[in-house]
Amino acid sequence: MSEGLLTQWRDRVVEAETEISVVQEDISALLGRRKEIKQDISRYDRLVQREKQEMLKRLEEVEGQARELEERCQKTVQQKARVEEMYVQTLDNYESMHDTVKEIQAEEQRLQEREDVETVLQRESLAWAEEEHGLRTKLNALQSALKGKRKQRHEEVTALDTELAAAERQLLQVRHERQKDMQAQTPQLQVAKHSRHGTPLESAQFAVAAAADANDKEQQFITANASTSVPTRQLRSCLKNTSATTDSYSFSDTKTQPGNGSINKNSTGSSSVCHTVPATNFKSAPVSRAVSQALVAGDDTVLGGVDSTHVTPHRAYSYASGKKAGSRKREIILLGDATNR
Repeated sequence: MSEGLLTQWRDRVVEAETEISVVQEDISALLGRRKEIKQDISRYDRLVQREKQEMLKRLEEVEGQARELEERCQKTVQQKARVEEMYVQTLDNYESMHDTVKEIQAEEQRLQEREDVETVLQRESLAWAEEEHGLRTKLNALQSALKGKRKQRHEEVTALDTELAAAERQLLQVRHERQKDMQAQTPQLQVAKHSRHGTPLESAQFAVAAAADANDKEQQFITANASTSVPTRQLRSCLKNTSATTDSYSFSDTKTQPGNGSINKNSTGSSSVCHTVPATNFKSAPVSRAVSQALVAGDDTVLGGVDSTHVTPHRAYSYASGKKAGSRKREIILLGDATNR
């Protein structure tokens, strides 16, 4: 066969297959439609059956209600007859109790002549209204007084807050001045400490004088702020004293006990003798603790005598980089100001 005939046969086959597929689609669509129609028919049949059952139930209910109404009507007719009999009997009794009715009428007349209850209620209501007005007036006066007291209290609290802020600023200023004084005295104390040929007595007297000056400033600040809520004592937990008898680091405090590495000043007559007490070894607290708490106060200017370790106020102590080359023991290294911020 030639190529043209093959092409024609192929085209005819494709057309036939296309027509077959179209016919099959139509058949499947008709089958689906038939199935849907059957489903609708069955659904409508069920709906009709259900409605028939509902109608039958409703009819039975209506018949039952009709029977109940019929019974009620019969009972009502019987009750009406009894009521008529009772009415006739009541009329007979009323006629027989004519005298009693007259007495009742007389009592009713006497009751009408008595004081009217409505008038009494109006009079009492007026009295209650006046009393309520007086109580409301008192309540308004009390509320006004309460508002005035609250306003006065608020003003007092504001004034106290202002005083507290001023006291805090004064405290910061005093601390700053004390720190400057201690920094100015630090070189002289270090010279007195490292001097091998100096006079221990003069150094000790100078240390005692500096401590007394610092304590005088602190006592003045405490006296000025004793009535306020400003904290006048500082935390000393950043310096740990190994001595169990240590109670305070201040020279002028009455609770100061021996063994704190301080200089005890004994007055005998007109002369004063300074005795150097052996200094107690202090251990440094961790850096995190030194940062989170208040550090050494200004009244702890000198913690020991000439040979004791000098402590600069408002500094934390650390042994981080204290070991020097050729040294057998570590010395206390003062941290920078950044640890106190």
